[in-house]
Amino acid sequence: MCITPPPAQRRKAEDVDPRNADMVAVTLGILLAVSTWLTAALRPDCHMKPQHTLCLRPNQACQHISRGVDAAARARILELHNDYRSRVAKGQLPGFPAAADMQELLWNEELAEVAQAHAELCTDTQGVGKLEHDIDRSTTTFLKVGQNLAGSASSAIKPVDWDDSVKTWFNEYTNYPPNRVAAYDQSGISKAIGHFTQVIWARSRYVGCGYLQYYVPNSIYKDVKLYTCNYGPAGNSLGLPVYQEGQTCSACPQPTTCNESSGLCFDDQSSRRDIRPCSIDVENRGDGDAGAPQPGDKTAATGESQMSTQQ
Repeated sequence: MCITPPPAQRRKAEDVDPRNADMVAVTLGILLAVSTWLTAALRPDCHMKPQHTLCLRPNQACQHISRGVDAAARARILELHNDYRSRVAKGQLPGFPAAADMQELLWNEELAEVAQAHAELCTDTQGVGKLEHDIDRSTTTFLKVGQNLAGSASSAIKPVDWDDSVKTWFNEYTNYPPNRVAAYDQSGISKAIGHFTQVIWARSRYVGCGYLQYYVPNSIYKDVKLYTCNYGPAGNSLGLPVYQEGQTCSACPQPTTCNESSGLCFDDQSSRRDIRPCSIDVENRGDGDAGAPQPGDKTAATGESQMSTQQ
């Protein structure tokens, strides 16, 4: 949100009292120093954590077409996740019980920064949409971070499609037994289920995503997309509940309360809109695993393939 003062409040540079110039310079210097310190504090120590995603260099083999998640995409990602979580919370997913503690997901910029860095690692050197999880995606807030990946490869340029990616993750519900909601258990399940359970993991409260559209020279595919979403706290912990079964939002954790419309537990203070800089460059740039990465189904059509993987 950008706030522009009315004309009466604007002052020309020459109107500023020169006696205040030194004070202004000192103040700006302090603000710059604090800003630099905060930026450094939020970054991992790459000497101590050389495998952290933010410490790795982007793959130069991938030629970028577009990248980053703008405000509209961010809003859509949240809407998609929370709509699916609402369906589960209200008991509207066939076979699944209602959720008593399903929290509304909020956007987290640090999770998003790491997710964008992961997308730009672009582990694909053949231009076929290869998906690989990163080793260390921890943040200052979350030591363990869940991660969902999706990708596609096409012979023709196509627009970004978060709807299809999140829908593909959620549709794995057909592979997960509803009687395992009380205690997450992937034993004996050969098909992918981890994307779905992470999307609806009740204790996960924040999400941040990254996106890269690229091509690799000499590949048959001219449009490859990578979608990365990171979640905190991480879901998919063996033996823990995916969510608490019960009357819709009857067991909302503090400090959340029930949103009767969505059936989700939300914190009014945390849900306030972020105040952001007037210009945002979307091109700048936990292991909550419950076992080995679970590759999703890979389908191929004419000149196009889609895939997803979760960790």
